[in-house]
Amino acid sequence: MECQYSEEAAYAIAMSLQPDNKDEGGTSVRTFTKGATLVTEMESTNLPKLLSVLDDLLRCLSVCDRLLSTTEASSAPGQGTGEEG
Repeated sequence: MECQYSEEAAYAIAMSLQPDNKDEGGTSVRTFTKGATLVTEMESTNLPKLLSVLDDLLRCLSVCDRLLSTTEASSAPGQGTGEEG
């Protein structure tokens, strides 16, 4: 999964999702940045576990995106975030 943000926002979100980076029980999750792109890679041998982890990750990403949108709207109107690619 890849999402476009400013470089600063992508880094901030990647750092906030660090606790979700794991490799356990046949499921691995890794979130990192490539410039202004937030990248999450997931692999699993257990589909129900993968779906659970993905659901949790998307909820956390949604909160981060809303916080960034609120912050940017109050400090720099006109800048968007979180376009999925």
